[in-house]
Amino acid sequence: MLYRIRFAVIPIVLLAITAAEARSVTPLVVVGQSDTMMVTNEIPLTGTVTSPRSADLSAELSGLVKAIRIEEGQRVRKGDVILKLDQELEKLSLGAAIAKSRQARLELADAKRRLADARRLARQKTISENDVQSLQAEVSIDEATLQHAQSVQRQQEAILRRHQVLAPFDGVISHKYTEAGEWLAPGDPIAELIATDNLRIDFQAPQSVFPKTTLQTPVKISIAAIPGKTFNGSIITIVPVTKAEARTFLIRAVIKTEDFHMTPGMSANGILGLDTGMEAVVVSRDAILRHPDGRTTVWIVNQDNTVSERLVKTGLSFNGYVVIDQGLEANITIVVQGNESLREGQKISIKKD
Repeated sequence: MLYRIRFAVIPIVLLAITAAEARSVTPLVVVGQSDTMMVTNEIPLTGTVTSPRSADLSAELSGLVKAIRIEEGQRVRKGDVILKLDQELEKLSLGAAIAKSRQARLELADAKRRLADARRLARQKTISENDVQSLQAEVSIDEATLQHAQSVQRQQEAILRRHQVLAPFDGVISHKYTEAGEWLAPGDPIAELIATDNLRIDFQAPQSVFPKTTLQTPVKISIAAIPGKTFNGSIITIVPVTKAEARTFLIRAVIKTEDFHMTPGMSANGILGLDTGMEAVVVSRDAILRHPDGRTTVWIVNQDNTVSERLVKTGLSFNGYVVIDQGLEANITIVVQGNESLREGQKISIKKD
């Protein structure tokens, strides 16, 4: 038996947008003006957050470490005790020096008393002047003995004070090099202390910009550990000595507002804004389109709200602007946002603020 199969043809309707209809679509764009302004040459810099003070702490005397009161990362204040050496022998020596001073003071007092009695008896002619002079010499000797004993006492007190190491400034302990029970010789490192207040950023700048860099030169700074933020910096030091091997010189800057936390050793980037003394036509950086064939263009807004592509030649970029060396005059309305897919002669809608 033969079966006849019938197929139903279902028409498929394709929606097509003609070129004329595409041109009728009016994209919403943001526009701006080409302008004339003084040009700044932006020089990229790399640097490091540094501390104004750092010190490898050490003891002035040798001795056995009795106690160490810090750990790495600990914040200390000026005058805090960092380490104590064993003081037993020095305390005994100080005690002996104090006793010697007391003995010398008593002997001097007794000599002065006997001299006073001798002078009274001399007025009564019951003692010779030679005896008085001898007692006067004894008083002078006892005075010198007391001065020496007091000097030895102060020396022992100073030695005893030096058996503990104090923090010389506020900061953070970055490294700890010794522990209780170890023997220290004079100059052996105990810990590294780094100040964390008034931090600055050190940049190595190319020597070619040295003649144009001053303390008034603006610098924008970004910290790697604080992404997405740029801070206004202020140059505080320019070291006019270049590194022969690197052809650079040091620029030291601070961030004007310190409402964030940074620590020494963090990496930083900077943009040094050098005044070129030149005025030029500029446009917003977003207005520039760079094509694979090497062309650089902007879209001009015509009076009837259509757009035309304009070939331009660009120069320096700075502060969000690009210098136009050729192809555009000042006070021309251009598309700043929404310019990626425009076509020649296309009608646009301008976004209002």
